[in-house]
Amino acid sequence: MRLLDLLGGNDATDPAPSVPETFRTGPASSPRLSGDDTALLPGTFHPVAPPPRPAFAPTPAPPQPEQRRRYARRSGMTIGERVATAWNTAHGGTRIEIPTGTVAALALLPFEGKTVPQMADWVMGLSDTELWKLYEEVWSFHWINRPDLVDRASILATWLQDDKPNTNVLRGVRAVTKAALTAGMLEYTHSGIPGMRTDIDLMSWVITHLRSTGAQQGLGEYHTPPEVADVMALLNYGLQEPEPGAAFYDPAAGTGGLFRSLSNVIRDQGLNPHDFTWHMTDIDPLAAAGAAVNVLVWDLGPNAYVSCGDSLADPDLPRKAMEHAAGARAHRDRTVQAAHMIAAIGKAERLLAQDAEEAA
Repeated sequence: MRLLDLLGGNDATDPAPSVPETFRTGPASSPRLSGDDTALLPGTFHPVAPPPRPAFAPTPAPPQPEQRRRYARRSGMTIGERVATAWNTAHGGTRIEIPTGTVAALALLPFEGKTVPQMADWVMGLSDTELWKLYEEVWSFHWINRPDLVDRASILATWLQDDKPNTNVLRGVRAVTKAALTAGMLEYTHSGIPGMRTDIDLMSWVITHLRSTGAQQGLGEYHTPPEVADVMALLNYGLQEPEPGAAFYDPAAGTGGLFRSLSNVIRDQGLNPHDFTWHMTDIDPLAAAGAAVNVLVWDLGPNAYVSCGDSLADPDLPRKAMEHAAGARAHRDRTVQAAHMIAAIGKAERLLAQDAEEAA
């Protein structure tokens, strides 16, 4: 089963969707993307022999949050520049959702901490086909937990459905992967240090550098500097002094930079973003997809929603996003239930066939 088979179909009246041929087991069970029994995701999914000398080890970050966040602004710009340069130098093409989706999948790899250097080397040691499959599996892995966000970010993953990827695209994906790793991206997304994930709006930096100036002007899209977002968040928090249970809404969120800063303020106050409700809307599908990825990377919690649309024309978008999330969860539950049923029937058939052979 391919990733697109898992997305959509959120209406409760829809017939049960087709299910994967095989089903991955582990702490967070998720459907595999094909009949191939070899999963590429690390940990319980695939034995990994780490290389003895990591080549892509991230640079240690400054210890204090204030120092890290100043450092992150320079790093974010560097990562965005290097990713855009790598993609264009490799002649990857005009579909900027491909390099953006590559960085997003890297940011969502399910590991962190001391294994990061070894895992970075492992990723770069994969063949083009294996790298392609790994990124496809990453989206499926996160679909189990937040199908609504993966659905919203699907523009960043649909390129993985190409049956015969273009050679230039494969070369571009590998070049982007290497550029992001060597620029120290995993230092923020996978260090395991509390707060590091929200030090940087990776999706914003990547999209901003990949888009032409003309496209940005036509869309009215401008990257809010992190320091400006930090000041706005402090002012917003100081005026409202929100308590757990409060809800925030950004009707022109972009990739969510203001909420990144606000979640930092909340964590600095000893509070948990999971105890708040977050609604983000943007009219640009690519920006909304980036915001959905950031919700996962920043761990804003189960009450964070992203919608795509014109918030001025449709002020009801936050409610629709919550309804979409409920429908996506129902679709996931039907898929998982059907997959378990298929697996149980297959096991019973194999046992019956074995008994018949022994009886003969």
